[in-house]
Amino acid sequence: MGATPSKHSIGDGLAYSYYSGFLKIVLPELSNGIDSSEDGKWKDTIVSKKLLILVPESGELPSLLQDVDENISFEGKIQIVQADVAGTPQRPYSNNIYKAKINDKEIIFVADMPANLNTLRDMVADHALTGMTAVERLHEVKRFVDMLKKTINAKEGIVEKCEIVMYDDKQKKISEVIGEKFSS
Repeated sequence: MGATPSKHSIGDGLAYSYYSGFLKIVLPELSNGIDSSEDGKWKDTIVSKKLLILVPESGELPSLLQDVDENISFEGKIQIVQADVAGTPQRPYSNNIYKAKINDKEIIFVADMPANLNTLRDMVADHALTGMTAVERLHEVKRFVDMLKKTINAKEGIVEKCEIVMYDDKQKKISEVIGEKFSS
């Protein structure tokens, strides 16, 4: 008798991996990291104490945000926590601080792009081995976001510390998305 096939997708697994291998480690200490970073430099300038999880609909993650949007600049890192993980003692975890320039306004924010989504890009590139198509990748990115939302909402004390920002990267720049999010 064979094993029952899983109802979960690659996107589901990547989402849970991102949660268990990163978010559940950094989010409990995120606001402390912001407050204590660089002598509190960012404490009063960051628009939100939430981590913005940026997910482009295409699943194409740039190496550097500022490479795809001239209105975004890298401002620094905040060291959040060190944890003993998978045989690595005191592994450091940090997050990046960015500035978006929108018209005459500057918005400072903490963001991350789930690097493990690059697995989907690589699977499409290695289609002969994996069989994954670009259309399937788009579906798996949506599954990733759905599972990540489900996971974050199910974990006490996590949902108020992060926000998933899925955006159409073929139509809008990151700075536009951030500007719309924090315009008031």
